[in-house]
Amino acid sequence: NLIEVVNVIVPLPVVSGLQVGVGLRLASRGMRDVAALSWVGSYDCVVLGIGCALLVLYWLRDLPTLSPPSPPPHEEEEEEERKCSYLWNKIRHAFRPKNQHPIGIYLFLIGALFAVVELSTTQNINNQYDLPLTFFGAPIAVWALEGVSLQDWKVGLLEGAIPQIPLTTLNSVISVCCLAHSLYPEKRNITRKTTKTTTDGVISRREVSMSVGLMNIIFCPFGSMPNCHGAGGLAAQHRLGARHGASVVFLGVAKVLLAVFFGKSALTLLDALPMAVLGVMLSIAGMELTSTGFTLLVKQVKEDADTSFFSSDSLEITKEEEEQRKKQHNQLFVETLRKKTVVAVITAAVIVALGKTHYGAVSGWIAHMIYGDGFVDFRNWIGKKRRKREKEEEGKDIGSQKDLVV
Repeated sequence: NLIEVVNVIVPLPVVSGLQVGVGLRLASRGMRDVAALSWVGSYDCVVLGIGCALLVLYWLRDLPTLSPPSPPPHEEEEEEERKCSYLWNKIRHAFRPKNQHPIGIYLFLIGALFAVVELSTTQNINNQYDLPLTFFGAPIAVWALEGVSLQDWKVGLLEGAIPQIPLTTLNSVISVCCLAHSLYPEKRNITRKTTKTTTDGVISRREVSMSVGLMNIIFCPFGSMPNCHGAGGLAAQHRLGARHGASVVFLGVAKVLLAVFFGKSALTLLDALPMAVLGVMLSIAGMELTSTGFTLLVKQVKEDADTSFFSSDSLEITKEEEEQRKKQHNQLFVETLRKKTVVAVITAAVIVALGKTHYGAVSGWIAHMIYGDGFVDFRNWIGKKRRKREKEEEGKDIGSQKDLVV
């Protein structure tokens, strides 16, 4: 249960800052990739990226839940202006998407179409692509540990595994669990029981960390690249239309078929995908992760403020006292949100500036301990653990007394 210890140490503002920082890096990377292209001149250009971005913005708009609003009557407003305003609202409502669309599949099909045209018409003068395409051109699995020396193990441990531990722990376990809880709150109603703790989470941090470890231990020796459950990937899948378990099954089957039938030629097909399309998809994923990080922070601060003011049953109060309580509640919400936002922004800024997720996490944690309520939270956590231990001891004493009576 070491992952739960890490979760206690890392506060929520740091987790939100991680999501914001990683999201901004993803979005900026996608924008830079598109900006590096020419405006026109080839199929992979800035114009294609702008077109895909506009398509994404349209299909990803929030679905309408109400009938088209009619403007309230105003005596000072002329009748003609009211009619035009009502007509404009009707038009906007009519052109809004009525159902969720798998925009990720749409973008991939657009990119695949351009890739097929590119591979069919290219002269391949500079051997840019590995042509012609061949089927079954690569082994499905290879023994990757053959010939690995002790020096290779040392380099892999010191330069690969150890530096990766903070990133995987924070972004691929803690952050991705918080993101899943935020994206799918309706799945948190059922109480889930783990070995020692009870949680209403969509998935536990223990399960995710075990999944990441098992994937890499089992598949990496047979030639697989390292895998993880990144928060950016979950945000991209959710935002681009993958909302159910069948979508992940479909993705896995498609990847297996692509690898088995095309072999190494699958890399040629992927290399031909327009960077304009890939850049837009990467930017959308980053923006979704960033917005979710801010939303998670605001939601948690609001819940804490509501709990501190409205958790206990109070006697009847006057209207003036109720207004005063609301004013104090709003003031507490703003002050707490500002303090936690500073910690999240420090975390995100270090990640964006230095490109190191663990640097940002450490900086955010230090800011939380000094500027935020880190020491107060730590003292409350110690008190909570002590009260829990005392309660368990009381339960054991009561049980032993009952045994003596029997």
